[in-house]
Amino acid sequence: MKEEGVDNLFVYGTLRDDGVVRQVTGRTFPKVEGTLTGYRRVEASPRFPYPYLVAQEGASVRGVVLLGVDPESLGRLDEYEGGCYERRRVAVSAGQGTREAWVYVGVADKIAGRTG
Repeated sequence: MKEEGVDNLFVYGTLRDDGVVRQVTGRTFPKVEGTLTGYRRVEASPRFPYPYLVAQEGASVRGVVLLGVDPESLGRLDEYEGGCYERRRVAVSAGQGTREAWVYVGVADKIAGRTG
């Protein structure tokens, strides 16, 4: 059962690092390995220096699920990710089951504006 006001967050880039999460939120969170299907990871490049996800049938991304992320921390993480990402609800395979989680997905128009 999920605690009220607490969520999970699937991360696949800089937020996998506890030090970065602590710097942004003032906290660290328990985590488990996970795989998100239906998305692919686009690697960082000189034109856009951060990885991002795009929907793609049949693709999958490995990462970790941060467990028990409170609303205040999610707000801080939203600010950290900025306007080139949007937070979406997804189902992540983690351990022997599936966990509901948020994930930051690239916003193509905004990323193209930053790279073009």
